[in-house]
Amino acid sequence: MVKDRELTEKDRVRIKVLHDAGWSFRQIGQDIKCSHSVVKYALESVAGTGTYRMRQGRGRKQKLTDADVRHLKILSTSDRRKTTADLQVELNASRAESEKVSRMTISRRLNEQGLKGRVAAKKQLLRPTNIQKRLRLPRERKHWTVDVWNKVLWTDESEFEVFEHGGGSIMVWGSISGNGVGKFVKIDSIVNIKIYHNILVGYGIPSGLKLIGREFIYQQHILELMDWTNQSPDLNPIEQIWDLVDLKIDCTKVSSTASLWEQLETIWTDHLIHVYMPKCIELLQSRYLCQQTVQLYLIKWSVRVFCNCLSTS
Repeated sequence: MVKDRELTEKDRVRIKVLHDAGWSFRQIGQDIKCSHSVVKYALESVAGTGTYRMRQGRGRKQKLTDADVRHLKILSTSDRRKTTADLQVELNASRAESEKVSRMTISRRLNEQGLKGRVAAKKQLLRPTNIQKRLRLPRERKHWTVDVWNKVLWTDESEFEVFEHGGGSIMVWGSISGNGVGKFVKIDSIVNIKIYHNILVGYGIPSGLKLIGREFIYQQHILELMDWTNQSPDLNPIEQIWDLVDLKIDCTKVSSTASLWEQLETIWTDHLIHVYMPKCIELLQSRYLCQQTVQLYLIKWSVRVFCNCLSTS
């Protein structure tokens, strides 16, 4: 039997009904599974307040007000990579020592707002066969200059989500080269062979002709065969472009797939993307050369490195 269990409103109603029926405090306690003293205090509370609800003001006061919770939600959604420790530092920076909140409090308040913590999935390590394939690609193209790399048209699909529960997502297709960005389209259906063929014919080839000319090289098969290696997204610069686009999305202004698509279209034509591409191709050439001499698992390449290069150039 739990001695000091908190009674619900339904429990209080049942206690009153059983007491009016002539049950003793001890019998009611055995039925409700609480002590007879709790039954007594519950009846006194009902008689004194005239209601079965628990009196307001009981329990420890919450340190975070409604305004604090709204501010916390904005901090969390503005940068999805922030941890509860990061949010704790930001939130406590302007609070008195007695008003500082713990990580658990922040986590509970975010959960109440529908924001759940997630752990990034770990990618499976490359097998020896894939490592050899990754090394073979740079060796075969170690003589390629930046001018040759600028003739390659890189294409890929990516999915972007609305940052609200059940908000939906958008699948997009884009193309880039060292000369800038090409077509950028929204895909409204599952990508099968027919849809993929229509995208290449309707958007891929026109992008290559516009950005490069008739001598453009498609990353897979169009004018010249370019063997590609599985599990090697870091060797494809458009993957870094997707990361940059994702970083530039303003989560506070995304409430639907329509508003998300408007932002994506604006970001795709942003000046930073066009400035970023030549630098991206230059670093791509260096990366292919590094693949021949550096252990594969030691190479770290991310969009943040490129952003730092842009800021210092």
